[in-house]
Amino acid sequence: DLSSTGNYGNNLWKYDYDADAWEEMESWVPTTEGRNPIGIRYPTVGVDTDRGFMHLFDGDTDGGKLDAHLLYDIEADEWKTNKQMPVEANEISMGATDGYVVLTGGNWRDRDSPYVYDIEANEWNEITGEWDANNNSHRGSYAVGIDGDVYWFGDENGDDNTYKYTPSTDTYHGRVDNMNRYRQYPSGAVDYDNKYIYAVGT
Repeated sequence: DLSSTGNYGNNLWKYDYDADAWEEMESWVPTTEGRNPIGIRYPTVGVDTDRGFMHLFDGDTDGGKLDAHLLYDIEADEWKTNKQMPVEANEISMGATDGYVVLTGGNWRDRDSPYVYDIEANEWNEITGEWDANNNSHRGSYAVGIDGDVYWFGDENGDDNTYKYTPSTDTYHGRVDNMNRYRQYPSGAVDYDNKYIYAVGT
């Protein structure tokens, strides 16, 4: 969670389920690598439970879109910079699975193609090929990762399609199913035990 001073914040908060209480954690600080300011709005955040890190991507400030990629060490309560995104963007949707992070949708600078981040190799790669041929930017979509695949649905104009990508083999499967109606800027969640993906919102 991000608290803010004006429209931009750098404060991290942790919620303890058992204690039913919030605790303020270490705030990130600006760096000279890339454009990581004191305050960010519209960031994308995901937790790598295997390695104990939280990744923070993109966002914007009063200076525009960012290529930020910060790591938060959950156990040590410390922030550090990581390999920057290849391009500046904000309002991205993220799906993570099996050591890969796929960033799709959002507002990219000068392009619509998504990127995949290989956590172990610490490398960014652009998803191209069939994706570009389909000409789908998927801005406003929601992404989730499960069992080695990343799925996303909806977009900024309303879309009833569901799309699938396998990062380990760099395979874009395209449309895999339709929802019951168009959804614009949806949200979602994953039930990992029962293998369900839930879509909610408009």
